[in-house]
Amino acid sequence: MHRALLLPEVVATILQSEASADGFLFTSLFINRVFFGEAARILWEGCGARFYAHWVGHKTPQIQHLAQIVQQDVQRAQIYANFLRVLNFEYEEDFTPEAKWHPQLTQLQYPQLKDVAFYEAGDEALPFNTGANIVHYSQPNVSSFLVRSSSEISKELLEALSERCPRITHFELKTEGRSSITPAELHRFLQRFHSLESLDIECLEWSAESFEEVSQYPRLGLLYCPSIEDEWLKQLASGFSNLDSLKTNLTDDALESLHRLVPNTKHLRIGPAMNSHHVLASASKFKQLRDLNLEASSEIKWSISGSELVLLAQSCPDLTEISIAPEEGGKRPAAVGLTDETIDTAAQHLANLEVLDLHYDSTTALTFSSLQSLAKHCPKLQRLELTCKIDWDYIENSNLGPIFPHLWSLEITCHQDQQRIGNLDEEQEDGGDEEKWKPLAEKIANLAPKMSNFVIKGGMGNEEELESAVTDIVLYRD
Repeated sequence: MHRALLLPEVVATILQSEASADGFLFTSLFINRVFFGEAARILWEGCGARFYAHWVGHKTPQIQHLAQIVQQDVQRAQIYANFLRVLNFEYEEDFTPEAKWHPQLTQLQYPQLKDVAFYEAGDEALPFNTGANIVHYSQPNVSSFLVRSSSEISKELLEALSERCPRITHFELKTEGRSSITPAELHRFLQRFHSLESLDIECLEWSAESFEEVSQYPRLGLLYCPSIEDEWLKQLASGFSNLDSLKTNLTDDALESLHRLVPNTKHLRIGPAMNSHHVLASASKFKQLRDLNLEASSEIKWSISGSELVLLAQSCPDLTEISIAPEEGGKRPAAVGLTDETIDTAAQHLANLEVLDLHYDSTTALTFSSLQSLAKHCPKLQRLELTCKIDWDYIENSNLGPIFPHLWSLEITCHQDQQRIGNLDEEQEDGGDEEKWKPLAEKIANLAPKMSNFVIKGGMGNEEELESAVTDIVLYRD
């Protein structure tokens, strides 16, 4: 063996260049001690199904593999754990939660761990993702600590992170089970982490003191938080010097007050408060806004107007995404003055729009004319979800051609005044003619050459067959 193959830097270069070759890294473990060390460092950089799927170009051991080594020889498993920088818990290939291996993995230490995440993995993961198990991964070099699936969370987790993880820059905590963290305990935790760049604590309760504390974080770019009270904003003279993305619940007036502090915010996800009627006008103050998501819980009464949608479009030319009541279970706003004409006017100022998700309650429906306006003025549109009333006969009898050059997803939620598709006889209604939808389906598919997803919701009964016919075309065309 050439002496160069005993040099770690040479071996590392060889392994990195051939890491994607099937089985190469595993074979390298058996060449000599230098090859073992460098191959193990690459193989065991991260562990978890999500790490393999998203970040690396070669096979990696899974969490279950490390757990199985623990069952055989804890000291040997510790050798591999010493290399780990990333631990991601989600699903195994059979969709069982990787969190089930906590009893084995909590027997190890992770001195180089920087990124740990507990992603949603169904209800089966909750009994394992307890605060007592999660706290074990609060290792000294951790900079990103994300908890999206947990139960029985208490102040002990926050205290452990405060004592052991001074380098945290990204923190997220969601709990689907019982949490006993009080606003005062959360405030003590937040006092320790002024270096945070992203913070997601929207499932917890906080206070005016915590809000003021967080507002002084110099590097905070993303904040997902509980409701922000109007008075908190009025009393705050300055803050949020670097905030780029915000998700919270607040009133229309509070949103306007927020603009005074963070005029350059680009991403807003707002839960409108009760009796919100001017949220679009308030959002229009943010001239650099790129995406706006408005989503209210089922008990909230709120409304939007066509004139304020136009104002938003005119004021925020960089908008790439507008989502209003995107979730089916959420409360739709009442719409006032939302017509095909206002959509056309707004669309003329939305040349950068890529996503529009617009749902509302109104006796007056948008029609296919709104889709045509969006196609004409928003050439970058890629995904469109819209509540409207479609004249399917008009589409079938017209030669519209490809009007959406980049659209890949079109979802239509039928307005309450939607008419039944076509004039089908009883035999056709029973599905006797499999070709009956083909002419219309082809016309719809031709509207968007790149479309791969087409959905119709809330129709009169025939839409499912039309949806299926369009899907067959878009999935199998060249």
